[in-house]
This record gives sequence, structure tokens and C-alpha cells, in this order.
Amino acid sequence: MNLKGDYEGSSLNSILQLLCDDQRTGILRVTSGEKQSRVVFKEGTIVYAIGSHKEARLGAILRRDGVLSEEHLKKCLLSAKETKQALGKVLVNRGYISLETLKKYNKKQVEEILYNLLFWRKGEFEYSDSELNLSGMIITQLNPMRLILEASRRIDEMSMLTEMIPSDQIIFKISDKPQTDEEEIKFSPNEWRILSLIDGIRPLRQIIEITGYDEFAVYKIVYSIMSYGLIEKMEGSPVTVKKNESNHTSIISFYSAVFQVIEKFLSADYSHLTATLFEECKNNLSSPYRTIVADFQVGTIPGEAEIDTIHKTLTEVLENGMQHNLLLIDSFNALCRYLISEISLLGKNPVQHIIAEIKRLL
Repeated sequence: MNLKGDYEGSSLNSILQLLCDDQRTGILRVTSGEKQSRVVFKEGTIVYAIGSHKEARLGAILRRDGVLSEEHLKKCLLSAKETKQALGKVLVNRGYISLETLKKYNKKQVEEILYNLLFWRKGEFEYSDSELNLSGMIITQLNPMRLILEASRRIDEMSMLTEMIPSDQIIFKISDKPQTDEEEIKFSPNEWRILSLIDGIRPLRQIIEITGYDEFAVYKIVYSIMSYGLIEKMEGSPVTVKKNESNHTSIISFYSAVFQVIEKFLSADYSHLTATLFEECKNNLSSPYRTIVADFQVGTIPGEAEIDTIHKTLTEVLENGMQHNLLLIDSFNALCRYLISEISLLGKNPVQHIIAEIKRLL
């Protein structure tokens, strides 16, 4: 299978879900301006990823977390270049990290690349099936749906953070009169690192680049320090507020996969009941759940038009955008409970089988 095209908004989620559901083996290439990433799939599972985002490189992550010193990192990078070996192999051979630590941070690296990738708003993608030679490589096994849900949570939280920190060009300074209680404040090493770089001169973007931390982590830490009253914005800092967009696509994609599991089971022995059962369950839901899922089509990957319809319905039902995702999740959960309750009438084994399959998505 070969796929190629443009993406915008959260449609990357649907692409990842498709490759997962079809259990594809191959490479997905994604670009957004000068940024680019490659994601390697094996039978629908993500086993490797590489990106141009320098903060997500293995050495940067090990250095950031204090596992490796700057001096040792430079030596190993030079050795890796001269011997044409992977950095991880050099680090293990020289005894700077254990094989278990390498595996742990390899997984962390892949996760950070993918979380960063799912923040991209538009660009191009290309996927092609291919035979993979993974011998000698340290690979991980990540479920795309779990990553999509975590990315959704981060995007939602980031939208709240940007209400308080609307631009990465804002300059912070140490507060003249800290508004804190007398009790001692305990900061993590990462928080101390950020605090030490706040000097009334550096914009937030420069702090992100110096630390090597991802944008989400820095925004969280700065917001935390702000809440203690220890820092404040410099007068004249940019105040343009980023557009707050609720990310519904990942939630809809996940529950679409859940309902496909249920539909697949029903179609095997009760194909004549499937469509009727889904519609009856939707109609029997209480308001506003019934309204939210009314146009949801079971058995298909949701398109942009369907997602837009659900978004408009959520906006009509609930004015507070930050609560949209909670209402959407509650609506889909209600439909799941109703469906499983009806299916339980067919016997215990069907329900156990469906629940086991759903757990595999998590």
C-alpha cells in the first residue's frame, strides 16, 4: 500500500490509526515546513522513529535528564561519527549507560518524536509498505492509539497553558515581590534549570532551545513557577493569544476503533442486527449524549466533515470549549455501555471477547 498527500489539523491521527488498524509494515514520512520525521511500523505497531527536532535526539535527552555529562556526550558523538556506529552502541560499549537504560531512553526518544509530530498543524505525508531489516537495532513497540490519546491530552493542556502564556516571545523576569507563603518551595532539577535561565532578557523560545526540553514541558514548568508568584512577564512582551482549538479528532478516532471492534464481532454472527442495534442504542441515550453521537457513523474512519459536525454540535450544546472533550468522552462511553449491555443478552462470552479486544487498543 502507498499513501501520499497533505494533512491539516488533526488528520495525522487518522493516518496513524489506519496504519495501525490495517497492521501495515513500512515507513511513514511526515514533513511540516523544514521539520521532518520518519515513523517505522511493523504489523501496525510503531517500532522506531527519527526526527529533525534536535531536542528529541537521544544524546540531548540523556544530557537533559542528567544521565550523561556534556563532556562524555561530545566524546561519544565524535567516536560514533568516526566509527560509523550508532550513538547508543558507543555509549553502552564505553560503559556510560547500561543496555536497559538505552532501551528505556530509546523508547522515550520515539515517544517524544511522535508527541512533537502530532503537534504539527499542516504539512505533507507519504507512506509506503516495505520489508524492514531491523537486525541489530534496538526497537520499541508502541501502540499508536495510546500515543494519540496522550497527544490529545497534551494538546488540550497546552491550549490552557497558552491562555496564560500566549507567545513564546514573552520575556519573564524574577518578581520584585514574590507572592508566596513562608513555607519552603521544593523544585525539581528541571524547574531549577528553567528558573536559572529567567533573567529579564531571554524570550521563552530561547529558553526552550537552551534547555533542550520540549515546548510542552517548558510551558508547564513556567506556568508552575508563575503560580508561585516567583516570576512575572516583562512589560512590552507579546500578548497575542494563540487560537484555542479543542482536539476532538484523536478522541473520535479512538472510539471509532472501539466501535469497529464491536461491529466486527457482531457482523460475524449477527450481521442483520448490527446497524439496527447501533441506531437503537444511539436513540436511547439521554440528552445531550444522543445529540452528540447522532451523526457518528460506525465502521468508518471519521473524515473532516464528520469531525466538523461533531465540533459544531459540541459548541451548540456547551459554550465552554475546554469542557468539550469531557462531554465527547462521556457521550461515547455512554454509547459503549449501552451497546455492551445489549450484547450481554447474547451471552457472557461475547462481552468478554469484546472487552479483551478493546483492552488491546489501550
